[in-house]
Amino acid sequence: MLVASFMLLWFHAGNAGYLWQRFITPFGRMSLTNYIGQSIIGVACYYHFGLDLWDKTGAAETLLIGIAIFMALLAFSRKWLATHSQGPLEYLWKRATWIRADRNGAGRSTAAA
Repeated sequence: MLVASFMLLWFHAGNAGYLWQRFITPFGRMSLTNYIGQSIIGVACYYHFGLDLWDKTGAAETLLIGIAIFMALLAFSRKWLATHSQGPLEYLWKRATWIRADRNGAGRSTAAA
C-alpha cells in the first residue's frame, strides 16, 4: 500500500515529480558507490574508532547527519557524472563481471576456469 500510494502521488505531481526525479537521478546512477560511501561515512561517524557518536546523538541529530551525508554524496555524484559515464565502483564492478564475446558470437568469461 505504501509503495502504491507513493507511486500514485509521484505521478500525480506532474512536472514537479519529474523535476525531483531528475534532481536525484545521479544518486541512483552511482548507487553502489553511494551505498559503500554511506556505509564508510556512517562507520566513521558512529563506531568507537571514529567519532563515536552512537550514544551522543538523538533521533533529530542523526536525521540531520543522514541528510547531510545524502546531500554530500548527491553533490559528489552530480560532479562525477558530469565527466564520467558511471561511478567508480560501478566501473570496477562492470570490469570485474564483463563477459567478452568470441569472434563467432559465443560468450566466454574473462575469468580463468
